[in-house]
Amino acid sequence: ETARHSKEYCRQAGKRCEILLRFIATCAREYQRQGTVDPAHIACLETLKTEMDKILVKSEEMEKKNRG
Repeated sequence: ETARHSKEYCRQAGKRCEILLRFIATCAREYQRQGTVDPAHIACLETLKTEMDKILVKSEEMEKKNRG
């Protein structure tokens, strides 16, 4: 059960990473094109950091739990 849960969590995390990579690439293109970042992109990047911090904490908790 734990292995199946971990595998599913990793699959979902992989999907999130792909979305994050696309978002970051979009921000980079906009910065390169405009020479600045739109305030909306800055807000999204701040949200992105918050969400990535949550993912990291959850991953660390799962790792500790799996180690026993």
